[in-house]
Amino acid sequence: MSFSFKSLLAGLVVSSVALSASTHASVVEKAEIEFFPMKVEEGFACAQTSSNQSSFDYWLAWDGQTLPDWALNDIRRDLGRLISHKAGEQTELIKKIISALETDFAAYEHHHALVDLIKLALKLNQADLTVEQVYFDDLLKVRGILPPAAKNFVSNLILTGTFKAPIEVGLDLKISAANESHPDALLELTNHQDDPFVQEFWGINSDISILLAFGGLMGEFDDGYCNRARQIAREYANGTYVVKDLEASVIWYEHLASLGDVGSAWKVAEYHMFTTAADRDDVVLSDHLLIASQAGYQPVIDGALRYISSDSYSEKHLPLVEAILSDAAATGHVKALNSLVQFYKTGQPFGYQTERLRELLEKQYLAGNSEAALQLAIDMMQIPSPTKGETDEIIAYLEFAMNSTNNSTKAVAFNLLRSVPQAAATDASTPKSVILNDEEAS
Repeated sequence: MSFSFKSLLAGLVVSSVALSASTHASVVEKAEIEFFPMKVEEGFACAQTSSNQSSFDYWLAWDGQTLPDWALNDIRRDLGRLISHKAGEQTELIKKIISALETDFAAYEHHHALVDLIKLALKLNQADLTVEQVYFDDLLKVRGILPPAAKNFVSNLILTGTFKAPIEVGLDLKISAANESHPDALLELTNHQDDPFVQEFWGINSDISILLAFGGLMGEFDDGYCNRARQIAREYANGTYVVKDLEASVIWYEHLASLGDVGSAWKVAEYHMFTTAADRDDVVLSDHLLIASQAGYQPVIDGALRYISSDSYSEKHLPLVEAILSDAAATGHVKALNSLVQFYKTGQPFGYQTERLRELLEKQYLAGNSEAALQLAIDMMQIPSPTKGETDEIIAYLEFAMNSTNNSTKAVAFNLLRSVPQAAATDASTPKSVILNDEEAS
């Protein structure tokens, strides 16, 4: 059946929504839902993740005194990133920030501190959660005033058995968060459809819960819009709650890419790179791959290598892929550099390019790249009868390569250096390398 989402939930606006699923869908029989992006306001654009880096760096260099006059959501975003990426090495800093915020930042209430301290403990994989159980019990005492995200967080701690509390309390919290339109709670309730408590106090089937969640993820055009839209794209790609639909996922990623989201541009390119040749759109692939690569999006490099290593790459894209790898190699990307060396040596897939290879390696060597120096030495060692000048050049390359931070590069350079006649005759009492013996080299 088809219907307007406005008739289902007043206030949520989408361009087109259709629902096609059984009335009693379960976790096993996932919902088949078509949900399309909204028409975006003119001028709206997705802010890139890198734009938050300055605030993240602020906390890493924080003086421990002055708190910034920022919105609570921004501060908690940075705290979340610190906990996710720096929990082990910055534990004391994170605790200090939490303490200072609770003391001096009015918007950061006690329940915020309790949630963040529990998240930190879980990230650190603490075996003893005795202290955190006390924090958790304190959260339960004020569960009625918790914001929806906190309610759902506490609910999951109960339902996963992380902390002790009645299961019904966990389900009640999830239902409460869902009633406040929290998308994760709405989606996760579909995992508990058969529970009598959920049937009595929620009573909405999985299909409608998912549709409500998608509508809630849309919300308004604000700083969080693009993150929420990505969640829908990922859900279609992963098929956790709905039937997996890569084409629907790509529609959402194309929508995000049109708003300037570089990661989504790469997702579109990736889909077309690794779909069947019949389903591939070469123009869409090239356009989105170019957008992502020009923005310096790092996954593009590995993706390009995977693409030309597959059996189904198109020769139409070889010039762009070669340009991506060349640009990456020019910035010192070791994997791109080494791959280009092999491609140019074997002639596949870019053809034999001896001069281009030499030029690339020389530039990287002059820029301080030890791996490039090793490759130059290996190439010159193929000369049947090198002159003294050429031998000296080989030795210089190998000695430079031995300063690499890569142990494999150092070991190869060390063993090759010993095979060069002039190097073998060098006084062992005055080694030029940081490697002193075979055992260290290996």
